[in-house]
Amino acid sequence: MSTLDAEFTRRVRRLVPGLAGLILLAWALDHFVLRSCFLSALAWARSAGFVLLFAGFLLAGVSGRQLTLYGRGDVALPRGTTDRLVQRGLFCLMRHPAFTGFMLILLGGGLVARSCGFTFVSAPLGILYLVIFTFRVEEPQLIERFGDEYRRYRQRVPAFFPLPWKNCRQSLPAVKGGKNDAGGTS
Repeated sequence: MSTLDAEFTRRVRRLVPGLAGLILLAWALDHFVLRSCFLSALAWARSAGFVLLFAGFLLAGVSGRQLTLYGRGDVALPRGTTDRLVQRGLFCLMRHPAFTGFMLILLGGGLVARSCGFTFVSAPLGILYLVIFTFRVEEPQLIERFGDEYRRYRQRVPAFFPLPWKNCRQSLPAVKGGKNDAGGTS
């Protein structure tokens, strides 16, 4: 196991206690500091939160499925690992769709709970952690694993949110026969 893989595993194991800490922080803020939260008065806040939660779970779930479908040439690989760089499906729109889904889940959870502490303190801290984790751990590991192929992919595709002027078909390199490297048109 490389040092980047070991670092990745170590940080992923911190996610659950970290999330529990964010929830505890939000609870303490809501009960001791921010006793009245304006989110309770906003009728649309809870509905918007459910939409964000649904979108976040859908994005995270679909991206996980696409990683399994398109990123595993060897079925004997451990769960959650790939041996191919996935550049199709959601991954032609953004490099880290699961993390984008997690960000939406954090924001949506705060709105559904109508918690100012979670929406405005804990969720942004969780999002900041995901961004730092992505650029300091996840991407160096992907560069180590896939090299120049990932560097070129990183230049073409945004990290978290799709850019409306980017077209997946334009972002994928052409290969012999006119089809892209994602196995044809999507």
